[in-house]
Amino acid sequence: MAARENQGLQIALIIFVMLTIVLSVTTYIFFDNYKKEKQDRIAANDKVKAIEKTISEVNLEREGYLGLINQKDFEEKADTIVKRNKDKILAYAALAGVNTKFENYPDALEEMAKTAKAKDIKLSEYKDAQDKAVAELAAVKSKLEAEVAAAKGETTKSQGEYTTFSGTIKTSIAALAQSKAEAEKQINEKVAENQALQDKVANQNKKMVNDQKAAYKTIQDQKVVLDQYKDPRPTLTDGQIVYVDERTKSAYVNIGRADSLQRRVSFSVYDRGTNDVATAVKKGAIEIIEIIDDKISRARILENSVSDPILPGDFIDSTLWYPGKRLKLAVAGAIDFDKDGISDRAKLKDIIIANGGTVIADVTERAEVTGAITPDTERVIVGRGPDERTDPKFNKAWSDMMADAKKYNIPVIQLTQFLDSVGYTPNTLNSQDAGNQRLNDTTPKPKDDTNQLVPGGFRNRTPPA
Repeated sequence: MAARENQGLQIALIIFVMLTIVLSVTTYIFFDNYKKEKQDRIAANDKVKAIEKTISEVNLEREGYLGLINQKDFEEKADTIVKRNKDKILAYAALAGVNTKFENYPDALEEMAKTAKAKDIKLSEYKDAQDKAVAELAAVKSKLEAEVAAAKGETTKSQGEYTTFSGTIKTSIAALAQSKAEAEKQINEKVAENQALQDKVANQNKKMVNDQKAAYKTIQDQKVVLDQYKDPRPTLTDGQIVYVDERTKSAYVNIGRADSLQRRVSFSVYDRGTNDVATAVKKGAIEIIEIIDDKISRARILENSVSDPILPGDFIDSTLWYPGKRLKLAVAGAIDFDKDGISDRAKLKDIIIANGGTVIADVTERAEVTGAITPDTERVIVGRGPDERTDPKFNKAWSDMMADAKKYNIPVIQLTQFLDSVGYTPNTLNSQDAGNQRLNDTTPKPKDDTNQLVPGGFRNRTPPA
């Protein structure tokens, strides 16, 4: 029992000693660490003080620099200050006439000082030039003063001469006044003579106008009389049908080469009992396709009525064709045979030429004017005239042609009336095909002992271009 107690005490002692040793070591370590930390804190405080001193010195230096550039806001950012001062450097350099871009004040000041010095030198040169100019001006002024003094002497002399000359002038003026009165008297006499001459000329012009009017009336009266004899056969016909071939739809007429007849001339056909074709109604139409001899020609039948057919002995007549004579016609307005909106002016001219006429004047619906009416114009063929929608130029051209027709007493006929008078039939193939080209004559021709149906020297007619 006692042994166990001792053993326990030993263990307790050992534990105590170990704890004492551990505590001692721990205490030493903690104290050593504390000592090192204290030394480090002292060193850190010294370093902080050194940094604060440096900062203070830098701030003092910064304040000095900012003072040099007149910067009062110490809290402003450095990049903002730098940008603003660079802008100021450029602005001041530009004011000084320096175009170089500078990054700092010393360079800018040095360059501006050089510029200022150069300008001072230039200013000095200008001042020297000014002084020289002032001296020259003084010399010129002195010279001018001398010349003015001399001029004053001359003026005094001239005044005396002027007084003498003035007397002479007054004498001359008096003489001129007398001459003026005489000239005015002569002028008035000439004015009176001129007025009398003008009155005489006016009376002569008035008499001339009256004579012209009388002569024009006489001409018109004579033209009316002549018009009665212009057509040597006012109520007669151009010829007669002598034979009709129903098989070939052909007719033979009693006019030919001796009458200067040509192919393509169209005729209206009237009943043989007609006394006046001017008032009769046509019964058909034919077109000459072959000149056989002096007094016989063959024609194709263009228009024929079953109830009143073309027969031998019927009369034929054309308002355009006269033996050996080419009638002069005028055309005006829009020409449209079939009312399809397409101009048939070229076809009309072809019909006129084919029937022995010629167009000497033309006014198109586009106000295009060609030629002019003359006193020997046979008639004026008119299509659709002007209305409220037409071009004013066309209205004027139309009016001018109608005025000329009235002036020369020329008949004006409608397009349909003209086509009917020349025997034009739009539904046949005799004149034009769809392409406005002439069809070939395919009708069989009668035999001739001469073996020549068309006389030598005859040239086939073709439509005008």
